[in-house]
Amino acid sequence: MQAPTGSAAFSNNAWVVTPTLAGGKGWGDFGIQTTAGIPVPLAHQAIIGTSIVTNVAFQYHIAQYLWPEFEVNDTYWANGLRGGKNQVFLTLGIIFGRFTIHDRVRAIIGGGYQVAVSPKLATEPALTPVYDHA
Repeated sequence: MQAPTGSAAFSNNAWVVTPTLAGGKGWGDFGIQTTAGIPVPLAHQAIIGTSIVTNVAFQYHIAQYLWPEFEVNDTYWANGLRGGKNQVFLTLGIIFGRFTIHDRVRAIIGGGYQVAVSPKLATEPALTPVYDHA
């Protein structure tokens, strides 16, 4: 669930509920994780729209604590201002961990760089993709 908090410039002013399915499979040091969800805004539906969001992450375990990864994120809007459009992001990342803190308590930290690869930037009727890179 997403709450409309924070700066008004960065909020859609609507609660959003996102039922999601997730799964993964590993083969030795290689693993794939995937999710599929449908964010449903509880207000401003005609503007925000309902989308189908999918993500696939490919990870490889190197040494004891390194997990480089590559992700593909796709969002398709079924309706709303972006209805019929989709956007694709690619992310390169690295995860460090699972560092033992105490007994079964472990810490993981990571980061990545995400770039929009499609569609070509459009500002009308709504900014798509929603950002360029992060």
